[in-house]
This record gives sequence, C-alpha cells and structure tokens, in this order.
Amino acid sequence: GVQTCALPIFLDVGASAIGIDLNPGPDNPWVVEGDFHDLRFADGAIDVVYVNSLDHAYDLDRVLGEVARVLVPGGVLWAEIGMGSEEGNPPGFYEALSWPSIDALVARIEGAGFADEGRAAFDVPWRGMRVVLRKGLKPCDASGIQRGGVLSPPG
Repeated sequence: GVQTCALPIFLDVGASAIGIDLNPGPDNPWVVEGDFHDLRFADGAIDVVYVNSLDHAYDLDRVLGEVARVLVPGGVLWAEIGMGSEEGNPPGFYEALSWPSIDALVARIEGAGFADEGRAAFDVPWRGMRVVLRKGLKPCDASGIQRGGVLSPPG
C-alpha cells in the first residue's frame, strides 16, 4: 500500500504522482484502487515507481515484471526495503514475503533486470534501506554512478 504522506513529497517537487493500493481509503485524493501484481498503466508510461510494500507481494517476480513493463527504458524503481530476517526483522502476521537480508532482496531485483544505483538507510517508520534501481542497466553501464552510492532524498 501507499502511505498517504509519501505522494505529496513527489508532488511538492513538481512530479505527477499517483498511488495504488488494494484499499486506498475514502479520503485519499492521490491513491486509486489497484494491485501492484497487475498495474493498470501502459507499457513504458512511467518514469519512476516508488514502492514501500514488497513484503506484501504474493509473487515478487510478477510485481517486478509489472514494474519493468510500465517503466520507460532506463526508468527508476525506488524501493523502501525493510531489514531482513537475518538482520533482526522476522516476518510478521501480515507479510506475504520475507527475505534474509536487504542485499538478498536487492540481488533478486537485479536479477529481474535492474541495476542498484544507490542506497540510504532509514529508521522511521521501520528500519530499512531506500534503494534506487534503474531498469535495463547492468551496474557497469550506469555511467558516472557508483554502485552502492548514497541516495539523497528529494527536497
């Protein structure tokens, strides 16, 4: 799902932004009903996909395939990834997916055709890592961008 507070950050910097959620709630002007396993956007129509709910994916490969499908060539997947089970974050009752470590999940995302371009740790609302991944680039193709570099938040 999309946290209501995440989308205004993108809107504040002039981006067109819309969220999807299985249950967007009645008073959420930026979020429409939808499922990240079956995105309702045209192929190659989106510049940036932001996700903070990969732990709710029933089929990670399908989600990553949908993200890759809707992104423009060289588009960005910005993922907020919670710590893995080996990093002190065991799966909870509502999680459909878990991973041993952030590195393990990022490696799986890279296997779907994305290159890790930068990371920044965060502690609120949970401990994890913001990871920027670019579609269709191998790590050595990301000219001028150091693999595993530091991500600066917008604004």
